[in-house]
Amino acid sequence: MSLRQRASIPCHGRSRPDRSHIVDRLVEGQPSCEVVVLDNFFRGTRENLSWARAHGNVTTVEGDLRDRRVMAEIMKEIDVVFHLAAIRITQCAWSHAWPWKSWWTGTFNVLDAAVKAA
Repeated sequence: MSLRQRASIPCHGRSRPDRSHIVDRLVEGQPSCEVVVLDNFFRGTRENLSWARAHGNVTTVEGDLRDRRVMAEIMKEIDVVFHLAAIRITQCAWSHAWPWKSWWTGTFNVLDAAVKAA
């Protein structure tokens, strides 16, 4: 991947231990880039991002993909987006509508903000 020297790479939902390694790899492979992590920290923690934050230019934003204002702000001057936010399957058992609304609205907001920022 070829990125400009100070690329911004938003990563959504990356504070979970099984997913924070993506941020670590971005810091290792693109040390001059800013990695912006948007997470609501419902399941993940800031500690899972500690290595990347200590070794790279990582900005952590606590927020929700459904918030269009937050999405518009963090997607300014982006080059690459990693949208891997997810909802725990057990949450789907007690509420069928909420996960779908989150997935669809969140994904739409990511794509819409990326297009508008381009």
